[in-house]
Amino acid sequence: MGYTNYWRQSADFSEQEWDSIMAFYEGLKNTFHFEDETYRGDAIQFNGLDGQDHETFVLKRYANKNVDYEGCDPSFNFCKTNRKPYDAVVWSLLCFARYIKEDKDTFKISNDDGEGQ
Repeated sequence: MGYTNYWRQSADFSEQEWDSIMAFYEGLKNTFHFEDETYRGDAIQFNGLDGQDHETFVLKRYANKNVDYEGCDPSFNFCKTNRKPYDAVVWSLLCFARYIKEDKDTFKISNDDGEGQ
């Protein structure tokens, strides 16, 4: 199965929140080595490098509001990292996004270690 990080995003990030998240992400890119797959300004995408990849992490500025099937929670997101080195970047970014989010009830994080906010 593999180690997994989870987050629930029920509201969009404001322009100011997203700008702060993007600036933090730029710092992570300059500190850690991972494959940046970000193609547009409204999502951050990355994965591990050189056989240390697992699932691509995607954090979106805009919350998903689409209910794909009955009982679906569109706010639920996850990324299996299997504790590979880029997991530190995933968790750092999720913690910062939670920290910067003005309404903490709209962005919650957890992982398989039971850590969460």
